[in-house]
Amino acid sequence: MYNLDYEIGSFRREMDKLEHEAKKIETLTEEQKSKYELSRSKFNHLMKRQIVKVYQEIGNKMYGMLFTKPLSAVGIILSRFK
Repeated sequence: MYNLDYEIGSFRREMDKLEHEAKKIETLTEEQKSKYELSRSKFNHLMKRQIVKVYQEIGNKMYGMLFTKPLSAVGIILSRFK
């Protein structure tokens, strides 16, 4: 039971991070969006693990998209998490 609680808690924390970023993106101007980047330290191995679990064989590609195309990837991954 502890492992399940840990996984649910971990998943929820990562989802909260994505929700925060999605709200932040919504408030950006077009100029700010063109320069927007995600912090690799904020989206660490725990986030990668959760994305790989959800997306399985394309999980690594989706995780990489957080940093190459953050404006679209955040929304896509967040909707899949929900």
